Amino acid sequence: MFINTEFLLSNARDNSEIILIEEPENHLSHLNMHKLIDKVITAGDEKQTFIATHSNMIASRLDLKNAIFFSENRIMNLNELKIETAKFFKKAPDNNVLNFILSKKAILVEGDAEYILLNEFYNYLTGDEPYNNNVSIISCGGKTFKRYLEIAKLLNKKVVVITDNDHDYENNITKTYSDFRSDNVEIFADKDNLNHTFEVSLYKYNGSFIDSYLANASMTNGVQSYMLNNKAESAFRLLCLFTDENPDTNLEKFKIPPYIEEAIQWITG
Repeated sequence: MFINTEFLLSNARDNSEIILIEEPENHLSHLNMHKLIDKVITAGDEKQTFIATHSNMIASRLDLKNAIFFSENRIMNLNELKIETAKFFKKAPDNNVLNFILSKKAILVEGDAEYILLNEFYNYLTGDEPYNNNVSIISCGGKTFKRYLEIAKLLNKKVVVITDNDHDYENNITKTYSDFRSDNVEIFADKDNLNHTFEVSLYKYNGSFIDSYLANASMTNGVQSYMLNNKAESAFRLLCLFTDENPDTNLEKFKIPPYIEEAIQWITG
């Protein structure tokens, strides 16, 4: 596939004015994808090039400002996107920007731990899977929320952010996101500054449950300390408890932090 595409691109430089490429991501490894993108960029300097793709990496690396997005009900473009944001997604090591753009609604979360558990929380609270309600759950890291929200504003997309207050709700949530909040964008975090992060909030509302079912002899500094130092692993262990068909460890026995409940109610409302 790579050799054929490279040959066609080389041949097209002399014989064609327009290059059409259909889903170049098919059958390519991650490294060969990068090589192909470099080839496409080089060819695009000389010819008008159209690429159809489902790949986040291809769509972002070739500049979101030049892309046209087709979904079930509309055609979109991001030609008003800030240059700095387009450049950011070109360089972002791992992004889900195409998934985000094509979703009808989205929940943005801060890290792996939230991503691991949120689908189960959503399912329990709504009785359905997020994808059945056209909701995408995307982990993008707290420092990149504003990049995604800039796209959300341009596309008038309904988006909720679930994040940490990092000891200062007023500055880190209220003030930081004041320019982004709207009828379609809302930010949720624990309003108690003592519950500064996801793991602390989980433990605050479920200390006895977590101590009973997650603690072991190796957690010499306590379960909460383990959770803070092993966020993804502790979230995965909780998920296994919720899904192991033990009635004593299902989500009926667990208190989902209120700010997460409110966020899910908001996005589904």
